[in-house]
Amino acid sequence: MIEAIMTDDNPITLAQASALFGIGVWTLRAEAHRGRLTIYRIGRQDRTTVNDMRAMFSLCRVTQKAPGST
Repeated sequence: MIEAIMTDDNPITLAQASALFGIGVWTLRAEAHRGRLTIYRIGRQDRTTVNDMRAMFSLCRVTQKAPGST
Protein backbone atom coordinates (compact mmCIF):
# COMPACT_ATOMS: atom_id res chain seq x y z
CA MET A 1 0.00 0.00 0.00
CA ILE A 2 1.28 3.46 -0.91
CA GLU A 3 1.00 6.05 1.83
CA ALA A 4 0.31 9.61 0.70
CA ILE A 5 2.39 12.15 2.55
CA MET A 6 1.12 15.70 2.16
CA THR A 7 3.76 18.35 1.71
CA ASP A 8 3.58 22.03 0.84
CA ASP A 9 4.37 21.11 -2.77
CA ASN A 10 1.39 18.78 -3.25
CA PRO A 11 -1.32 20.24 -5.52
CA ILE A 12 -4.57 21.23 -3.82
CA THR A 13 -7.74 22.49 -5.45
CA LEU A 14 -8.55 26.17 -5.37
CA ALA A 15 -11.52 25.35 -3.14
CA GLN A 16 -9.19 23.67 -0.64
CA ALA A 17 -6.78 26.62 -0.79
CA SER A 18 -9.72 28.97 -0.31
CA ALA A 19 -10.84 27.12 2.82
CA LEU A 20 -7.30 26.81 4.14
CA PHE A 21 -6.36 30.48 3.76
CA GLY A 22 -9.78 32.16 3.96
CA ILE A 23 -9.62 33.72 0.50
CA GLY A 24 -12.35 33.32 -2.10
CA VAL A 25 -11.86 31.10 -5.14
CA TRP A 26 -12.53 34.00 -7.52
CA THR A 27 -9.94 36.10 -5.69
CA LEU A 28 -7.41 33.32 -6.24
CA ARG A 29 -8.32 33.20 -9.93
CA ALA A 30 -7.92 37.00 -10.14
CA GLU A 31 -4.48 36.81 -8.51
CA ALA A 32 -3.50 34.12 -11.02
CA HIS A 33 -4.69 36.39 -13.84
CA ARG A 34 -2.54 39.21 -12.40
CA GLY A 35 0.46 36.88 -12.42
CA ARG A 36 0.86 36.64 -8.64
CA LEU A 37 -0.36 33.06 -8.16
CA THR A 38 0.69 29.99 -10.09
CA ILE A 39 -2.17 27.63 -10.83
CA TYR A 40 -2.05 24.28 -12.60
CA ARG A 41 -4.84 22.88 -14.77
CA ILE A 42 -5.09 19.15 -14.09
CA GLY A 43 -8.01 17.66 -15.96
CA ARG A 44 -10.87 20.07 -15.42
CA GLN A 45 -9.67 21.36 -12.06
CA ASP A 46 -7.39 24.26 -11.28
CA ARG A 47 -4.91 23.53 -8.52
CA THR A 48 -2.16 25.32 -6.66
CA THR A 49 0.22 24.50 -3.81
CA VAL A 50 0.72 25.88 -0.33
CA ASN A 51 4.17 27.13 -1.38
CA ASP A 52 2.61 28.97 -4.34
CA MET A 53 0.13 30.60 -1.95
CA ARG A 54 2.98 31.73 0.31
CA ALA A 55 4.78 33.19 -2.71
CA MET A 56 1.60 35.06 -3.64
CA PHE A 57 1.37 36.53 -0.14
CA SER A 58 4.93 37.82 -0.37
CA LEU A 59 4.17 39.41 -3.77
CA CYS A 60 1.00 41.05 -2.42
CA ARG A 61 2.68 42.52 0.66
CA VAL A 62 2.22 46.28 0.97
CA THR A 63 5.07 48.34 2.37
CA GLN A 64 4.16 50.86 5.02
CA LYS A 65 4.71 54.49 4.29
CA ALA A 66 6.65 56.63 6.72
CA PRO A 67 4.63 59.36 8.39
CA GLY A 68 4.75 62.68 6.55
CA SER A 69 5.02 64.72 9.72
CA THR A 70 5.36 64.12 13.42
